[in-house]
Amino acid sequence: MRPAGNIDNHEWEERLMKRSCETLRGIFLFALLLPCSTSLGLDLHVAIDGNDAWTGRPAQSNADKSDGPFATIERARDEIRRLKRQGPLPAGGVTVHIHEGDYVLERTFELTAKDTGTAETPITYRAHGDAKVRLLGGRPITN
Repeated sequence: MRPAGNIDNHEWEERLMKRSCETLRGIFLFALLLPCSTSLGLDLHVAIDGNDAWTGRPAQSNADKSDGPFATIERARDEIRRLKRQGPLPAGGVTVHIHEGDYVLERTFELTAKDTGTAETPITYRAHGDAKVRLLGGRPITN
């Protein structure tokens, strides 16, 4: 809307442009000042077709099978322990996504005090989406 009074089109356009730039600058600065806790944190993945030599970051193995999810939840736990030794966990914490399948545990899966997170950096283990996950504490017997 054009202001009332003796103002020519050029001056009006300059004022409008200046106001728009100031608004955009304010929005940009606000975004920079948002707390880091809005970060989504780190996602690790475990899948029955995973590999404990991989990074665990991708949800699926890549085309050349050089990276993908971990094969075991023990490996995910050990990766979180390694990250904690290097420094604080990322803002938002770590979520271990366990993909659908039956996971046979060779030994007891143990979490200790060194496996805890904080209110700012929680550590969560959960089924990925609506996946049906079973942790089996013994070997299946057939016949």
